Amino acid sequence: MPPKAEASLIARTVDPDDRRRNIVSITRAGTKQLAILDHVIADTQEQLLAPLNQTERRQFVKLLHRLLDTD
Repeated sequence: MPPKAEASLIARTVDPDDRRRNIVSITRAGTKQLAILDHVIADTQEQLLAPLNQTERRQFVKLLHRLLDTD
């Protein structure tokens, strides 16, 4: 479920040591939304990898890391 437009997921405050900077922090609502998204991602990954057994999943992830680590 997407967050409401008015929901504050982050809080921005002025850095007391350097007023030119902002400190950005996740709010309680942001933390809740992040947990929801974590479950959505986990469910999606489970559906995607369902045809693979554990050994195949580890090999698939290892190969993906290898692809991402190449420049």
